[in-house]
Amino acid sequence: MGVQISGTTVIDDSRNMRNMATVTATSFHGDGSGFTNLPASGGTITATASGSISNGDPVVINTDGKVGIVTGTTITEGVGSEVVHHSGAIYDGGQAVVYDTANDKVVVFYDDGNYLNAKVGTVSGTSISFGSEQEAYDGTSTGGPRKINAIYEPNSGKILFSYGRSTNNLHINVATVSGSTLSFGTSVEVLNQRSDYQALATDGSGKTVIIYADDNDNNYGFAKVVTLSGNTISLGSATTVFGADYTFDLAAAYDASVDKFFFFMASGNSGGKVRGNVGSVSGTTLTVGTVADVDTSARDTAAQYDPVAQRIIIAYSKYSTSGGRARVVKLSSSDNSFTFGDTLTTESSGFADNNKLEYHTAANKMILAYFHNDGADDDGFIRVLTADTDNESLSSSDKFYFNGDPGSINGGIYMAYDPDTSQIALIYADQDNSNYGTTRMYKPGYNDSNFRRFIGFSDAAYSNGNTATIQIVGATDDAQTGLSTGGKFFVQFDGTLSTTADSDATIVAGKALSATEILIGE
Repeated sequence: MGVQISGTTVIDDSRNMRNMATVTATSFHGDGSGFTNLPASGGTITATASGSISNGDPVVINTDGKVGIVTGTTITEGVGSEVVHHSGAIYDGGQAVVYDTANDKVVVFYDDGNYLNAKVGTVSGTSISFGSEQEAYDGTSTGGPRKINAIYEPNSGKILFSYGRSTNNLHINVATVSGSTLSFGTSVEVLNQRSDYQALATDGSGKTVIIYADDNDNNYGFAKVVTLSGNTISLGSATTVFGADYTFDLAAAYDASVDKFFFFMASGNSGGKVRGNVGSVSGTTLTVGTVADVDTSARDTAAQYDPVAQRIIIAYSKYSTSGGRARVVKLSSSDNSFTFGDTLTTESSGFADNNKLEYHTAANKMILAYFHNDGADDDGFIRVLTADTDNESLSSSDKFYFNGDPGSINGGIYMAYDPDTSQIALIYADQDNSNYGTTRMYKPGYNDSNFRRFIGFSDAAYSNGNTATIQIVGATDDAQTGLSTGGKFFVQFDGTLSTTADSDATIVAGKALSATEILIGE
């Protein structure tokens, strides 16, 4: 017999529901234990599986929006073989290197007597090969190049490079990569005076700043905003960054977390201090704060931004007590002042000369390269630095010989990170090989894992391309084994679970409700 409400049939004689869009239960009989095929408790999402996923696997979200299992391998620290990119002697300040991410190429610049030349390099495995030499500047009549700097500007996909001329002026130009060749724009004069120290920094979205020491103005530190339109460079007016102070060993870096440019130098006055300043760019104008002291009796400054810690890292060499140091730098207020973390000793004796810093994105680590001048061998070293933002401190790996033990280098070390192979191109002058310009590829030791993108656990087994249901925060996964009831568990770099956080990152899986169940979340 059917059921009608106000003359409308809602259940027919065969007990089928009719003329109803939604039915909401307001009370129940029994405990519901007979229900089957219910969705997972708590939160779930669905996404396309990338590869096979087993029931209960920890799952990550990929950059393409698909989901997959946690994967991780251990990378061993090491360097590839030495490759000579210039069979001629190179000295301090006579080289620069960048990585062009648009074209997946390494580009080296070097001083070749009266010429500034460049080559495009292609990375294959742990080695690199270079194309033909190309002339970026002919100084036969205007003076050879000196103190070369270069930076990749991702907004334009081009390279900006600066260089002094021995006829006492500073220029900047632009280079464009096409295959294994380079084309160059028209150089623009930054300063019509001698400048022995310069540095470049970019925010990656079109704002670039060049800072330099003006030898004709007491070697004070000035900066200009660089604007690039196609292959045309224009410069803003000069802003005093380090006034009333003899400026050398300049370094610059951009902090994306606060949208500020940080500048550092070694002072020829005030007992040889390392000093810093902060600037903001608006249009073609740079506004700076107040100069602050970083340390005393120091030189050879380097600076780089750590995007995970969201801090600037600075490294430098000590005079009085010898050795090398590194510190975390943090903006402290809106007036462009900043504070420093504890000092890390990177080298306890001799001098840590020609410090360079480069961030290794895959390892989430800062790489410090320098050569140790101890009066004997000028060995090239690398340290891997880790920033701790809880106490604004740094820790360091053991030092790694990147050019043999012993092995001598001359002048500067320069680095560029290659995100396509997760290696760093190191260039230097090899003192054991007539000071020839030399390149080798370096990788730090780290756990290469996607586990920082963990989102939850798989609700079932899925094949590649299936629509997978993933249990996320608030859900309970019941496909685990061997859990300690009540324990808090963390995802490890290789996809296993442990009651101790992984040394690389703290990724919370959840709390064990039983040996097989885990409540996902904090």
